[in-house]
Amino acid sequence: MNDIGNHLEDFNKHFVMVNDINLAQFTGTEFNIIGNYYSSDPFTGVFDGNGFAILSFTYTYKYKLHTGLFAYVDDFNAVIKNLTLINPDVNTGTSDDYDAVGSLVGRLWKGTVLNCCLEDGRVSGGDIVGGLVGENWQGTISNCYVEGCIVSGASMVGGLVGGLSSGTISDCNVAGTVFGGYGGSTGVLVGDSTKGTISNCHTTGTVTGIVGRNGGLVGCCSSLIAQSSGTISNCSADVAVFGRTASGGLVGSSYSTISNCFATGNVSGSNNNIGGLVGRNNDDSTISNCYATGNVDGNDFTGGLVGYVENGTISNCYATGNVDGNDYTGGLIGYGKHISNCYATGTVSGNNRTGGLLGYGRNILNCYATGDVNGIDNIGGLVGWGGDISNSYAIGDVNGIDCTGGLCGYHFFPRTISNCYSAGIVTSDNPNTGGFVGYHVVGSYANCFWDSDINPDVNGIGNLTDPNVIGKSTAEMQTESTFTSAGWDFVGETINGPNDIWTIHDTVDYPKLVWPLVNFVGWYEVDLKDYAFFARCWSDNLLCSSADLVNNGFIDLEDFAYFANYWLLTGCGTCGGSDLTGDGDVNTPDLLKFTDCWLKTNCQQADLDFSGSIDNKDLYIFTKHWLTGLQ
Repeated sequence: MNDIGNHLEDFNKHFVMVNDINLAQFTGTEFNIIGNYYSSDPFTGVFDGNGFAILSFTYTYKYKLHTGLFAYVDDFNAVIKNLTLINPDVNTGTSDDYDAVGSLVGRLWKGTVLNCCLEDGRVSGGDIVGGLVGENWQGTISNCYVEGCIVSGASMVGGLVGGLSSGTISDCNVAGTVFGGYGGSTGVLVGDSTKGTISNCHTTGTVTGIVGRNGGLVGCCSSLIAQSSGTISNCSADVAVFGRTASGGLVGSSYSTISNCFATGNVSGSNNNIGGLVGRNNDDSTISNCYATGNVDGNDFTGGLVGYVENGTISNCYATGNVDGNDYTGGLIGYGKHISNCYATGTVSGNNRTGGLLGYGRNILNCYATGDVNGIDNIGGLVGWGGDISNSYAIGDVNGIDCTGGLCGYHFFPRTISNCYSAGIVTSDNPNTGGFVGYHVVGSYANCFWDSDINPDVNGIGNLTDPNVIGKSTAEMQTESTFTSAGWDFVGETINGPNDIWTIHDTVDYPKLVWPLVNFVGWYEVDLKDYAFFARCWSDNLLCSSADLVNNGFIDLEDFAYFANYWLLTGCGTCGGSDLTGDGDVNTPDLLKFTDCWLKTNCQQADLDFSGSIDNKDLYIFTKHWLTGLQ
């Protein structure tokens, strides 16, 4: 093993291990690491560990550039696979030079690392440090894991990979402890990712960053200089995150598209941009179908899901942890806009501009908050400071000093709040207190309600009266006709539209939004009828959901009649949904796909984690709502 590094002419050859190898006898720089970046002699061959392990690989050298068992790998056909490293100790000091340090590979410029593992040990260095691979430039890393390793560095530090640029990481797991230095990016999976693709990965452990950007999965996606997009999908982190600025349970700072991910660890940051999932979401980056459950503690711009959202969109997300911050603090987002189909349930405590969903926000659609909110100025059950809100509600108690409202503390934007209600107890000694809005500056209202029984001593709006903000008794607020007569779109009626936005357990509870509920059959109760529906969908991969053309829950004669209207049409685009194959025509391939789905159930509703299939994760979510709404 040690002799491979002496033969540059063999760096393109294929090697296979036939037993475990113990390298404990080599200390300092005695082991001949394989591949050299500066002499243009990379490893380009194949190394097959064959299921065996290399024990006690040690390399200690101050300011050595690109260090690992393989220092430098550069060929798309190069492969390192089926290998376990046990208890390595790699240390190149804390130089600020551009060094890439990993136990297995220092710099993976091109090539594949497959089915490789790191168990225990320590890896430390300066600029780019990863537990398994220091830097993955354009390579592929898949089906790898790191367990019990301590990784530390100064700039880009990750438990699996320090820096990822245009490369791919998939199906990898890390359980470890990661420490980052000043101004860097620190994550339990990856430190910094630029144009990287990360999927189906999971992390546990702790991450601690002194300043920089810190995440339970990735510290930063992508760097502040590059501002290039990447993707993170189907990933999760159960990591305790400790940082200063831009720290998140999944990602510290993101320029990427994040979908179908979740974080469950607590996040603490001593400064700004702290979130349960993402600390800061930059530019037009999107987050969809994600959630966070950990408690979040930060300063300004602190949120249960995201601390600060620049211009990107957040959809189909939720947060359940308690949030404690300063200015711009929200149960879901501290500062943001373009939020749809989201909710937050945790208790929120802040200072100025604090809300159950957002501290500061606008363009809010189909959202709600249920947690209690405590603050000083501009405090709201849904939004502390904001406007342009529709089809949303807040039912948590709100406690503030100035500009305190059941839904919105301070309505500032020249836009409309419509089809919203509030039903939490509002407490404040200041006149700028309202059951619905604390203080109105500019904007309008349409078809809004607040519970005047639980807030009998205040107006709907603290500093004025508006006929479109209507106080109703609790009994009226729990009656469907109160809202349908105002034009709200409810399940079971068509006069106000076909979208079925709201549902209600009439005379028992306040209206609820339809989209987050798991009552598939009926109105609000989650009972055996819903369980029967879920059971019919079990193990379904949702391929037939698109064949439910009339959206009646089944693929039957109504759908076939609809399909027949488009039969043999060409160039019709989606053809009203009848083009099931996506080629722009309705022909025999579409008919074959339709008949494969005949009489099946549309199971789209039962895909509660948006994964594309009905499985144990969906069952877990369903059981959490079992018997909801029954009296």
